[in-house]
Amino acid sequence: MQEEMVKALTREEILNADDIVIEKVPVPEWGKGRFVHITTLTALEREKYVESIQKITGHGRKQSVSIVLQQSSAKLASQTICDEKGIRLFGVADIPALAKKSSKALQRIVDAAAKLNGIDDEAFEDAKNDSANQIADSGSNGGSQPGSVVRVGSFSEA
Repeated sequence: MQEEMVKALTREEILNADDIVIEKVPVPEWGKGRFVHITTLTALEREKYVESIQKITGHGRKQSVSIVLQQSSAKLASQTICDEKGIRLFGVADIPALAKKSSKALQRIVDAAAKLNGIDDEAFEDAKNDSANQIADSGSNGGSQPGSVVRVGSFSEA
């Protein structure tokens, strides 16, 4: 059932909205009744995560983007596992140690974090389509502007 839209948000309402969510994720592999908290990423954090797992090869119209799976789960877990107040428990230095944890336990966290943050196959397909649109737009003016990044190609599991 779709909520009725009755009033547009103002700039102040958008910027002051408390839109960061914290959820509990059960992790029985780490102890009976045990769980972790995960949080939503900010838009910038999500973009940085997606960018951190991309590998760009080639140049110009022959450029392609693939997804680098190595440590991608640990990266997402490190950015989303938090305490009950939303304070992150892990940093970049912890990624290799998290990558050595049980794949089943980490996958529980990653699945929940991906769902909470809209990071799924559909999001990568959208990014692929955005990349294709960027190259089409840059082709209409004779190429990309200096300093711009144009990514084309398919997202695939590399």
